[in-house]
Amino acid sequence: MTSQEASHLHLAARASSITGLRKDRRLVICRLLVLQKKRKKGQELWEAWLMCSYYRDVAVLAEWVLVTRAQRRVYIMRRGLALSRLELPC
Repeated sequence: MTSQEASHLHLAARASSITGLRKDRRLVICRLLVLQKKRKKGQELWEAWLMCSYYRDVAVLAEWVLVTRAQRRVYIMRRGLALSRLELPC
């Protein structure tokens, strides 16, 4: 992912929500809050902070997601949260 692509992702995510489904098929709406570039073992990673809210759920939580080059599908498994898939708008 180039800086230009990351910028596009950032703008697209801010302009519209990123949606996904939990394993129980409930809709999850996420907004990208922070996107920053990191290097790990020579690999370029983009770390994205998403604020996720469940449809018909009171719970709102924030999760770290690692986005690698050319990766559009993101899987999150944290603290019992199991989103099946998030499609990134890029």
